[in-house]
Amino acid sequence: PEAEKALFEAFWHHQEGRLEAAVGRYRNAIAIHPDFPEALNNLGIALKDQHRFAEAVAEYRKALALRPDLAQIWNNLGDSLHSLGDRTSAIAHYRKALALLPDYAVAWRNLGDCLAETGEMDEAQKCFGQALALDLSLDASLSPADMALGECQRKFAKVVTTIEAATTR
Repeated sequence: PEAEKALFEAFWHHQEGRLEAAVGRYRNAIAIHPDFPEALNNLGIALKDQHRFAEAVAEYRKALALRPDLAQIWNNLGDSLHSLGDRTSAIAHYRKALALLPDYAVAWRNLGDCLAETGEMDEAQKCFGQALALDLSLDASLSPADMALGECQRKFAKVVTTIEAATTR
Protein backbone atom coordinates (compact mmCIF):
# COMPACT_ATOMS: atom_id res chain seq x y z
CA PRO A 1 0.00 0.00 0.00
CA GLU A 2 2.84 2.45 0.77
CA ALA A 3 4.43 1.90 -2.65
CA GLU A 4 1.06 2.39 -4.36
CA LYS A 5 0.51 5.61 -2.41
CA ALA A 6 3.92 6.89 -3.56
CA LEU A 7 3.09 5.87 -7.12
CA PHE A 8 -0.25 7.71 -6.96
CA GLU A 9 1.48 10.85 -5.62
CA ALA A 10 4.15 10.59 -8.31
CA PHE A 11 1.54 10.25 -11.01
CA TRP A 12 -0.31 13.27 -9.67
CA HIS A 13 2.89 15.38 -9.71
CA HIS A 14 3.65 14.09 -13.20
CA GLN A 15 0.20 15.07 -14.50
CA GLU A 16 0.63 18.54 -12.97
CA GLY A 17 3.98 18.98 -14.77
CA ARG A 18 6.10 18.82 -11.62
CA LEU A 19 8.54 16.38 -13.16
CA GLU A 20 11.30 16.58 -10.55
CA ALA A 21 8.79 15.87 -7.76
CA ALA A 22 7.35 13.03 -9.82
CA VAL A 23 10.78 11.48 -10.37
CA GLY A 24 11.43 11.63 -6.63
CA ARG A 25 8.13 9.98 -5.75
CA TYR A 26 8.56 7.29 -8.42
CA ARG A 27 11.97 6.56 -6.93
CA ASN A 28 10.35 6.37 -3.47
CA ALA A 29 7.81 3.85 -4.73
CA ILE A 30 10.62 1.77 -6.25
CA ALA A 31 12.66 1.95 -3.03
CA ILE A 32 9.67 0.59 -1.10
CA HIS A 33 8.87 -2.06 -3.71
CA PRO A 34 11.82 -2.67 -6.12
CA ASP A 35 9.86 -5.12 -8.28
CA PHE A 36 7.23 -2.57 -9.31
CA PRO A 37 7.23 -2.44 -13.14
CA GLU A 38 4.55 0.27 -13.33
CA ALA A 39 6.65 2.59 -11.18
CA LEU A 40 9.77 1.82 -13.24
CA ASN A 41 7.90 2.49 -16.47
CA ASN A 42 6.39 5.73 -15.17
CA LEU A 43 9.80 6.84 -13.88
CA GLY A 44 11.12 6.24 -17.38
CA ILE A 45 8.33 8.39 -18.82
CA ALA A 46 9.06 11.24 -16.37
CA LEU A 47 12.77 11.05 -17.20
CA LYS A 48 11.96 11.04 -20.93
CA ASP A 49 9.76 14.09 -20.41
CA GLN A 50 12.84 15.79 -18.93
CA HIS A 51 14.90 14.73 -21.97
CA ARG A 52 16.97 12.39 -19.78
CA PHE A 53 16.73 9.65 -22.37
CA ALA A 54 19.65 7.44 -21.28
CA GLU A 55 18.28 7.33 -17.73
CA ALA A 56 14.82 6.55 -19.08
CA VAL A 57 16.24 3.65 -21.11
CA ALA A 58 17.75 2.16 -17.94
CA GLU A 59 14.42 2.31 -16.10
CA TYR A 60 12.46 0.83 -19.01
CA ARG A 61 14.93 -2.05 -19.20
CA LYS A 62 14.41 -2.76 -15.50
CA ALA A 63 10.64 -2.70 -16.04
CA LEU A 64 10.93 -5.09 -19.00
CA ALA A 65 12.97 -7.52 -16.92
CA LEU A 66 9.92 -7.76 -14.66
CA ARG A 67 7.16 -7.52 -17.30
CA PRO A 68 8.41 -8.37 -20.80
CA ASP A 69 4.78 -8.88 -21.85
CA LEU A 70 3.80 -5.18 -21.64
CA ALA A 71 3.76 -3.58 -25.08
CA GLN A 72 3.69 -0.07 -23.61
CA ILE A 73 7.10 -0.52 -22.02
CA TRP A 74 8.60 -1.80 -25.29
CA ASN A 75 7.13 1.24 -27.07
CA ASN A 76 8.38 3.65 -24.41
CA LEU A 77 11.87 2.15 -24.60
CA GLY A 78 11.71 2.52 -28.38
CA ASP A 79 10.82 6.21 -27.96
CA SER A 80 13.83 6.94 -25.78
CA LEU A 81 16.17 4.96 -28.04
CA HIS A 82 14.76 6.90 -31.00
CA SER A 83 15.42 10.16 -29.15
CA LEU A 84 19.01 9.02 -28.57
CA GLY A 85 19.37 8.47 -32.33
CA ASP A 86 19.39 4.65 -32.21
CA ARG A 87 16.77 4.11 -34.88
CA THR A 88 17.68 0.46 -35.49
CA SER A 89 17.03 -0.48 -31.87
CA ALA A 90 13.96 1.75 -31.70
CA ILE A 91 12.45 -0.01 -34.72
CA ALA A 92 13.10 -3.41 -33.13
CA HIS A 93 11.42 -2.28 -29.90
CA TYR A 94 8.39 -0.83 -31.69
CA ARG A 95 8.05 -4.11 -33.59
CA LYS A 96 8.18 -6.06 -30.31
CA ALA A 97 5.44 -3.83 -28.88
CA LEU A 98 3.31 -4.52 -31.95
CA ALA A 99 3.95 -8.26 -31.76
CA LEU A 100 2.50 -8.14 -28.25
CA LEU A 101 -0.32 -5.72 -29.04
CA PRO A 102 -1.11 -5.51 -32.78
CA ASP A 103 -3.81 -2.84 -32.29
CA TYR A 104 -1.41 -0.37 -30.61
CA ALA A 105 -1.93 2.70 -32.81
CA VAL A 106 0.76 4.83 -31.14
CA ALA A 107 3.39 2.12 -31.68
CA TRP A 108 2.39 1.93 -35.36
CA ARG A 109 2.82 5.70 -35.65
CA ASN A 110 6.17 5.62 -33.84
CA LEU A 111 7.40 2.79 -36.04
CA GLY A 112 6.30 4.76 -39.10
CA ASP A 113 8.15 7.87 -37.90
CA CYS A 114 11.33 5.89 -37.38
CA LEU A 115 11.06 4.08 -40.71
CA ALA A 116 10.45 7.38 -42.52
CA GLU A 117 13.61 8.80 -40.97
CA THR A 118 15.59 5.83 -42.27
CA GLY A 119 14.17 6.34 -45.78
CA GLU A 120 11.86 3.32 -45.76
CA MET A 121 8.96 5.40 -47.01
CA ASP A 122 6.72 2.64 -48.38
CA GLU A 123 6.83 0.67 -45.13
CA ALA A 124 6.44 3.88 -43.12
CA GLN A 125 3.33 4.80 -45.07
CA LYS A 126 1.85 1.35 -44.35
CA CYS A 127 2.53 1.86 -40.64
CA PHE A 128 0.88 5.28 -40.71
CA GLY A 129 -2.11 3.79 -42.50
CA GLN A 130 -2.40 1.10 -39.84
CA ALA A 131 -2.15 3.72 -37.08
CA LEU A 132 -4.89 5.79 -38.69
CA ALA A 133 -7.10 2.76 -39.16
CA LEU A 134 -6.85 2.15 -35.41
CA ASP A 135 -7.06 5.75 -34.17
CA LEU A 136 -8.20 8.62 -36.37
CA SER A 137 -7.06 11.15 -33.76
CA LEU A 138 -3.48 10.47 -34.86
CA ASP A 139 -4.29 11.91 -38.29
CA ALA A 140 -2.67 15.34 -37.89
CA SER A 141 0.90 14.07 -37.87
CA LEU A 142 0.52 11.20 -40.30
CA SER A 143 -0.43 12.54 -43.70
CA PRO A 144 1.60 11.12 -46.58
CA ALA A 145 2.20 14.70 -47.78
CA ASP A 146 3.75 15.65 -44.43
CA MET A 147 5.81 12.49 -44.46
CA ALA A 148 7.08 13.20 -47.99
CA LEU A 149 7.82 16.82 -47.10
CA GLY A 150 9.88 15.69 -44.12
CA GLU A 151 11.86 13.29 -46.30
CA CYS A 152 12.48 16.05 -48.88
CA GLN A 153 13.66 18.39 -46.13
CA ARG A 154 16.11 15.76 -44.82
CA LYS A 155 17.47 15.10 -48.31
CA PHE A 156 17.76 18.83 -49.03
CA ALA A 157 19.63 19.42 -45.76
CA LYS A 158 22.04 16.61 -46.64
CA VAL A 159 22.69 18.12 -50.11
CA VAL A 160 23.28 21.57 -48.59
CA THR A 161 25.75 20.12 -46.07
CA THR A 162 27.59 18.28 -48.85
CA ILE A 163 27.79 21.44 -51.00
CA GLU A 164 28.95 23.56 -48.06
CA ALA A 165 31.64 21.03 -47.22
CA ALA A 166 32.82 20.94 -50.84
CA THR A 167 32.97 24.73 -51.17
CA THR A 168 34.93 25.30 -47.95
CA ARG A 169 37.86 23.14 -49.07
